[in-house]
Amino acid sequence: MKKWIIVALTAAFLISCRPVAPNYSRPLVKPPDTFRGADRSSASDPASLADLKWFELFKDPALQRLIRAALEQNYDLRNAVARVNAARANLGITRADQYPGIAANTDITTLRISRGGSFPLPAGVEQRRTFGSVALNLLSFEADIWGRLKLATEAAQADLLATEENRKAVVTTLVGDVAGAYFNLLEQDSELEIARRTLAIRVDSLKLIRNREERGLATRLEVRQGEQLVHAAEQRIPAIEQGIEQTENQFADRPKSRCDCSRIFADRPGTAARGAGRTAVGIDGAASGYSRCRG
Repeated sequence: MKKWIIVALTAAFLISCRPVAPNYSRPLVKPPDTFRGADRSSASDPASLADLKWFELFKDPALQRLIRAALEQNYDLRNAVARVNAARANLGITRADQYPGIAANTDITTLRISRGGSFPLPAGVEQRRTFGSVALNLLSFEADIWGRLKLATEAAQADLLATEENRKAVVTTLVGDVAGAYFNLLEQDSELEIARRTLAIRVDSLKLIRNREERGLATRLEVRQGEQLVHAAEQRIPAIEQGIEQTENQFADRPKSRCDCSRIFADRPGTAARGAGRTAVGIDGAASGYSRCRG
């Protein structure tokens, strides 16, 4: 009778040996069929803009070179990739604990006994002594009764997936920042071109007003108003040029991504119009040559 009681208790104990934590199941989330405000009658397109690669989305060659340079030289992305490699190695180490292991250890020790010590060595005794030991563990295995090793492996795998998603987020943020700054640069180029054309038009208008004043068809007030418009257009151009330089310096001098982007900037649209040897017109109608050095 006592034997059967021990067997029953042992069986009950083994049955209770199950993992403490429950198995993870991803919650079901049902997204809406259409976005808010979208036409429900139109068929939904299964293709998404988020599924496109960045070089498929941005076709500008200069922008692609900027993004590639940022991806190669950005320190945050390098750290994210290093964390992914560390998490992958940690997963391999943690998973290896579930399998049997074989270990071998060796040790060699060399001693040298002094001949001039308190106890002199007798004749025929070697002054140096070398001995070693070898330990061989043929098989070691931990029975994962409580599921500790399995749960540790799942946790390491979850850490790997999290670090990989973090790397993707860094890439997405970096590509978005570079593309946003580049498009801002193109916008400033267009603003600079518009400001220069506006200045030329206002200078021509001022010439016309002065000619009318000489013939008594315009007043001095109209001349002063025309000069004020020319001055306002002239003041706008240096502010736009300063903004362009500051935007370019975001690429070249940012502390986390050192990039020599001068050649890349030279290939973007609108740069040739700002090359050396440009001319600017003043209020007096004379053309003064000037050149602006781009870093």
